[in-house]
Amino acid sequence: MKRILLVLLVLSTLLLLLRCTGEPDAAKETDTSTATEETKAPTIQNLETYHTKGSQTVMAAFKNLSGKLKEKMQSEGPARAVAYCNVEAERLTSEKAGEVLSIGRVSDRNRNPENTPDEKEGEILKHYRAVFEKGDIPKDTVVLDGEVAHFYRPIMLQPLCLNCHGVPNEQILPETRAVIDSLYPADKARNYRIGDLRGMWHVAMAANHE
Repeated sequence: MKRILLVLLVLSTLLLLLRCTGEPDAAKETDTSTATEETKAPTIQNLETYHTKGSQTVMAAFKNLSGKLKEKMQSEGPARAVAYCNVEAERLTSEKAGEVLSIGRVSDRNRNPENTPDEKEGEILKHYRAVFEKGDIPKDTVVLDGEVAHFYRPIMLQPLCLNCHGVPNEQILPETRAVIDSLYPADKARNYRIGDLRGMWHVAMAANHE
Protein backbone atom coordinates (compact mmCIF):
# COMPACT_ATOMS: atom_id res chain seq x y z
CA MET A 1 0.00 0.00 0.00
CA LYS A 2 1.32 3.41 -0.95
CA ARG A 3 2.49 5.25 2.12
CA ILE A 4 2.45 9.01 2.55
CA LEU A 5 5.12 11.23 4.05
CA LEU A 6 3.48 13.87 6.26
CA VAL A 7 5.65 16.75 7.48
CA LEU A 8 4.13 18.80 10.30
CA LEU A 9 4.80 22.54 10.27
CA VAL A 10 3.55 24.87 13.00
CA LEU A 11 1.43 27.73 11.64
CA SER A 12 0.05 28.69 15.07
CA THR A 13 -0.83 27.01 18.33
CA LEU A 14 -4.19 26.00 16.88
CA LEU A 15 -3.18 25.35 13.26
CA LEU A 16 -1.13 22.38 12.11
CA LEU A 17 0.12 22.41 8.52
CA LEU A 18 1.18 19.07 7.10
CA ARG A 19 2.53 18.37 3.61
CA CYS A 20 1.50 15.05 2.16
CA THR A 21 4.17 14.20 -0.37
CA GLY A 22 2.55 11.15 -1.86
CA GLU A 23 5.98 9.62 -2.48
CA PRO A 24 5.95 5.81 -2.69
CA ASP A 25 7.60 3.90 0.15
CA ALA A 26 8.25 7.11 2.10
CA ALA A 27 8.40 6.98 5.90
CA LYS A 28 5.46 8.52 7.75
CA GLU A 29 6.37 11.10 10.39
CA THR A 30 4.46 13.49 12.63
CA ASP A 31 5.24 15.82 15.52
CA THR A 32 2.74 16.13 18.35
CA SER A 33 4.78 18.52 20.46
CA THR A 34 2.25 21.36 20.08
CA ALA A 35 -0.73 19.33 21.32
CA THR A 36 -2.69 20.75 24.28
CA GLU A 37 -5.68 19.54 26.28
CA GLU A 38 -7.93 21.68 24.07
CA THR A 39 -6.28 20.66 20.77
CA LYS A 40 -5.67 16.95 20.25
CA ALA A 41 -2.82 16.16 17.88
CA PRO A 42 -4.03 14.47 14.67
CA THR A 43 -3.10 10.86 14.08
CA ILE A 44 -1.46 9.48 10.96
CA GLN A 45 -4.64 7.50 10.28
CA ASN A 46 -7.05 10.42 10.14
CA LEU A 47 -4.58 12.53 8.17
CA GLU A 48 -4.52 9.79 5.55
CA THR A 49 -8.32 9.71 5.66
CA TYR A 50 -8.56 13.46 4.98
CA HIS A 51 -5.99 13.19 2.19
CA THR A 52 -7.82 10.29 0.57
CA LYS A 53 -11.24 11.92 0.83
CA GLY A 54 -9.95 15.28 -0.40
CA SER A 55 -8.12 13.66 -3.30
CA GLN A 56 -11.17 11.66 -4.37
CA THR A 57 -13.36 14.76 -4.16
CA VAL A 58 -11.00 16.80 -6.32
CA MET A 59 -10.64 14.04 -8.92
CA ALA A 60 -14.42 13.68 -9.25
CA ALA A 61 -14.93 17.44 -9.52
CA PHE A 62 -12.08 17.84 -12.02
CA LYS A 63 -13.36 15.00 -14.18
CA ASN A 64 -16.84 16.54 -14.25
CA LEU A 65 -15.66 20.09 -14.97
CA SER A 66 -12.95 19.26 -17.50
CA GLY A 67 -15.15 16.75 -19.30
CA LYS A 68 -17.94 19.26 -19.87
CA LEU A 69 -15.54 22.02 -20.91
CA LYS A 70 -13.73 19.70 -23.32
CA GLU A 71 -17.06 18.76 -24.92
CA LYS A 72 -18.00 22.43 -25.30
CA MET A 73 -14.57 23.33 -26.69
CA GLN A 74 -14.63 20.53 -29.25
CA SER A 75 -18.18 21.21 -30.37
CA GLU A 76 -18.27 25.02 -30.28
CA GLY A 77 -14.70 26.25 -29.86
CA PRO A 78 -12.72 27.94 -27.05
CA ALA A 79 -14.66 31.21 -27.14
CA ARG A 80 -17.97 29.45 -26.40
CA ALA A 81 -16.25 27.32 -23.77
CA VAL A 82 -15.17 30.49 -21.93
CA ALA A 83 -18.74 31.80 -21.89
CA TYR A 84 -19.99 28.41 -20.72
CA CYS A 85 -17.37 28.29 -17.97
CA ASN A 86 -18.39 31.75 -16.79
CA VAL A 87 -21.91 30.50 -16.09
CA GLU A 88 -21.42 26.86 -15.16
CA ALA A 89 -17.93 26.41 -13.63
CA GLU A 90 -18.92 26.72 -9.99
CA ARG A 91 -21.91 24.39 -10.37
CA LEU A 92 -19.85 21.81 -12.26
CA THR A 93 -17.13 21.99 -9.62
CA SER A 94 -19.45 21.32 -6.68
CA GLU A 95 -21.84 18.95 -8.47
CA LYS A 96 -19.73 15.83 -7.74
CA ALA A 97 -18.34 17.04 -4.42
CA GLY A 98 -20.04 14.41 -2.27
CA GLU A 99 -20.23 14.81 1.50
CA VAL A 100 -17.79 17.67 2.12
CA LEU A 101 -18.35 21.12 3.60
CA SER A 102 -17.12 22.95 0.51
CA ILE A 103 -14.95 22.65 -2.57
CA GLY A 104 -13.51 25.32 -4.82
CA ARG A 105 -10.55 26.61 -6.79
CA VAL A 106 -8.51 29.70 -6.00
CA SER A 107 -5.54 31.42 -7.60
CA ASP A 108 -3.24 34.34 -6.92
CA ARG A 109 -3.56 34.99 -10.67
CA ASN A 110 -7.31 34.49 -10.93
CA ARG A 111 -9.68 35.13 -13.80
CA ASN A 112 -12.93 35.16 -11.85
CA PRO A 113 -12.85 37.52 -8.82
CA GLU A 114 -14.80 34.86 -6.91
CA ASN A 115 -11.68 32.68 -7.06
CA THR A 116 -9.62 35.14 -5.04
CA PRO A 117 -7.87 33.33 -2.15
CA ASP A 118 -8.63 34.27 1.44
CA GLU A 119 -5.83 34.87 3.95
CA LYS A 120 -5.21 31.20 4.80
CA GLU A 121 -5.46 30.10 1.16
CA GLY A 122 -3.04 32.89 0.28
CA GLU A 123 -0.47 31.46 2.69
CA ILE A 124 -0.72 28.01 1.13
CA LEU A 125 -0.43 29.48 -2.37
CA LYS A 126 2.58 31.53 -1.30
CA HIS A 127 4.23 28.33 -0.08
CA TYR A 128 3.33 26.52 -3.33
CA ARG A 129 4.71 29.42 -5.36
CA ALA A 130 8.02 29.33 -3.45
CA VAL A 131 8.33 25.58 -4.01
CA PHE A 132 7.53 25.95 -7.73
CA GLU A 133 10.01 28.80 -8.21
CA LYS A 134 12.74 26.57 -6.79
CA GLY A 135 12.03 24.12 -9.60
CA ASP A 136 10.05 21.61 -7.56
CA ILE A 137 6.44 20.44 -7.92
CA PRO A 138 4.19 21.49 -4.99
CA LYS A 139 2.49 18.62 -3.15
CA ASP A 140 -0.93 18.05 -1.64
CA THR A 141 -1.41 19.65 1.77
CA VAL A 142 -3.71 18.81 4.69
CA VAL A 143 -4.43 21.45 7.34
CA LEU A 144 -6.35 20.76 10.54
CA ASP A 145 -8.05 23.86 11.93
CA GLY A 146 -10.34 23.14 14.88
CA GLU A 147 -13.32 21.13 13.67
CA VAL A 148 -12.45 21.46 9.97
CA ALA A 149 -9.88 19.58 7.89
CA HIS A 150 -8.68 21.39 4.77
CA PHE A 151 -7.23 19.61 1.74
CA TYR A 152 -5.28 21.59 -0.84
CA ARG A 153 -4.02 20.36 -4.21
CA PRO A 154 -1.93 22.51 -6.58
CA ILE A 155 -3.28 23.01 -10.11
CA MET A 156 -0.57 22.65 -12.74
CA LEU A 157 -1.43 23.94 -16.21
CA GLN A 158 -2.26 21.25 -18.78
CA PRO A 159 -1.92 21.61 -22.58
CA LEU A 160 -5.68 21.97 -23.22
CA CYS A 161 -5.81 24.92 -20.81
CA LEU A 162 -3.57 27.00 -23.08
CA ASN A 163 -6.59 27.72 -25.30
CA CYS A 164 -7.90 30.01 -22.58
CA HIS A 165 -4.90 30.62 -20.30
CA GLY A 166 -1.95 30.74 -22.69
CA VAL A 167 -0.36 33.68 -24.50
CA PRO A 168 -2.84 36.00 -26.30
CA ASN A 169 -2.62 35.74 -30.09
CA GLU A 170 -0.49 32.61 -29.77
CA GLN A 171 -2.58 30.01 -27.95
CA ILE A 172 -5.50 32.32 -27.12
CA LEU A 173 -7.26 33.19 -30.37
CA PRO A 174 -8.47 36.80 -30.88
CA GLU A 175 -12.15 35.81 -30.66
CA THR A 176 -11.50 33.92 -27.43
CA ARG A 177 -9.57 36.84 -25.99
CA ALA A 178 -12.45 39.18 -26.85
CA VAL A 179 -14.88 37.01 -24.85
CA ILE A 180 -12.46 36.80 -21.91
CA ASP A 181 -11.95 40.56 -21.90
CA SER A 182 -15.70 41.18 -21.95
CA LEU A 183 -16.50 38.73 -19.14
CA TYR A 184 -13.40 39.25 -17.01
CA PRO A 185 -12.02 42.80 -17.46
CA ALA A 186 -9.58 42.30 -14.57
CA ASP A 187 -8.33 38.92 -15.82
CA LYS A 188 -4.90 37.85 -14.55
CA ALA A 189 -5.07 34.22 -15.72
CA ARG A 190 -3.20 34.39 -19.00
CA ASN A 191 0.38 34.11 -20.29
CA TYR A 192 0.79 30.69 -18.69
CA ARG A 193 3.00 27.93 -20.04
CA ILE A 194 2.47 24.16 -19.76
CA GLY A 195 3.36 23.00 -16.27
CA ASP A 196 2.99 26.41 -14.60
CA LEU A 197 1.34 26.65 -11.19
CA ARG A 198 -2.16 27.86 -12.04
CA GLY A 199 -3.69 27.87 -8.54
CA MET A 200 -5.09 25.21 -6.22
CA TRP A 201 -8.12 23.18 -5.21
CA HIS A 202 -9.46 23.58 -1.67
CA VAL A 203 -11.72 20.99 -0.05
CA ALA A 204 -13.08 21.57 3.48
CA MET A 205 -14.22 18.53 5.49
CA ALA A 206 -15.55 17.97 8.99
CA ALA A 207 -12.63 16.92 11.21
CA ASN A 208 -12.84 13.93 13.52
CA HIS A 209 -10.28 14.02 16.34
CA GLU A 210 -11.26 10.71 17.89
